[in-house]
Amino acid sequence: MNILIRVDASSLIGAGHVMRCLTLADALYGKADCHFMCAAENGHLQRLIQQRGYQVLEVAPFTNELEHASQCLAQLTRDYDLLIVDHYQLSSVYEGMMRAICRKVMVVDDLANRQHDCDILLDQNLLADINTRYQGLVPEACELLLGPDYCLLRPEFTCAQKANIHKNNSLMVSLGGSDPNNHSRKVLAAIEQLGWQEPVDIVLGGGSPWNQQLKQEFAHLSQVNWHIQCDYMAQLMSEARLAIGTGGSSHWERCMVGLPAIVITVADNQVPTTELLAQQDICYNLGKANDVTVSKLAHTLLCLWGDEHKLMHMAESASQLIATDGCAKVVQRILVI
Repeated sequence: MNILIRVDASSLIGAGHVMRCLTLADALYGKADCHFMCAAENGHLQRLIQQRGYQVLEVAPFTNELEHASQCLAQLTRDYDLLIVDHYQLSSVYEGMMRAICRKVMVVDDLANRQHDCDILLDQNLLADINTRYQGLVPEACELLLGPDYCLLRPEFTCAQKANIHKNNSLMVSLGGSDPNNHSRKVLAAIEQLGWQEPVDIVLGGGSPWNQQLKQEFAHLSQVNWHIQCDYMAQLMSEARLAIGTGGSSHWERCMVGLPAIVITVADNQVPTTELLAQQDICYNLGKANDVTVSKLAHTLLCLWGDEHKLMHMAESASQLIATDGCAKVVQRILVI
């Protein structure tokens, strides 16, 4: 099976779309031949994709769907059994044109705000209206893979879920692959304000423009361990007592290892799921990132860190949310399309 994956990463949109598509491509390795098609935006991850062993076809940054589809078609010299689209700017216009060389189309989405011409749609979020939100937006025959039972997580998280890993008294901080507004600095400032003594593992994306500045400004915080573009997130999460992170796919990673989290939302589409998970005591919703202050972070961290009963309850609630290997389920469906 030949598969084309149309996905982007940038300093503005972050790395999440590419990372989940890489996870899916890795799971398909040996069963399908996956190629990526990406635009060369600032902060793109084409080199990372190539390092993982995949061919990358470069296209011009998005302008409009008709023009973009024409550019993509002009780049391609073969037909594909499946096109996977994970891109908020692309809809049925692009997908329909790409059917000229792609037999089937799969869309990865979580906005439910536009029409799609697809045979499979994957939305891995937990939402109150998850079973109805795509009505009228996809063809009647489209198969819907909905909810966190289909979340695209790397095997390391499945393994960590099964392992009985000893928890350290550490705080793990990860605010996305790009963190364009430098919210990581707020967390470090809160840690500094508190005179925090426990170990802190802070994860920064390789394409973040703030990495060197942060390391220089907070070099005096000896308890902080810096991890740049690391590939051992599951280990860090498994060993942590508490996390400070964002919404999106990170929710499901933390749930797999039973990690309580203080969550700040960095995009509007992260808000509904974060609010719902907070209602179930799976995370603590601190609100939209731009509204979160250093003092609010410091106060919340101090209160939650000292509440052992609350942390244990959150960890248990999180670990019970996902019981299956979602990526394996998605792969199984793709292979019979």
